[in-house]
Amino acid sequence: MFVIFVIIESGQEDRFLTFLNELFPNTISFTIEKEVGGKLPFIDSLVIRSSDCFKTTVYRKPSHSDKYLHFSSHPQAVMRAVVHGMTRRGVGVCETEFLGPELKHI
Repeated sequence: MFVIFVIIESGQEDRFLTFLNELFPNTISFTIEKEVGGKLPFIDSLVIRSSDCFKTTVYRKPSHSDKYLHFSSHPQAVMRAVVHGMTRRGVGVCETEFLGPELKHI
């Protein structure tokens, strides 16, 4: 699976999608996901459109349980690595205004 993020003029999405699908018939099938309320989940990020820029934060699906590993089933080093990875993701994905709440969530 390949994931592509495209910014396109409103109302041109279906035409562009048709164009892409005609480039690679029977091999690659493109789909589209449109923003809702100025927000678009993209991989594990949430892209938020404001009047003059785009901002990002970590995205979790509504079904996300916040359960990663059972504490007693893994060495402490593994548990630290999970927290470290989540923290790095937050720092790498979140805009400054969203980083504090994300780190608090972790």
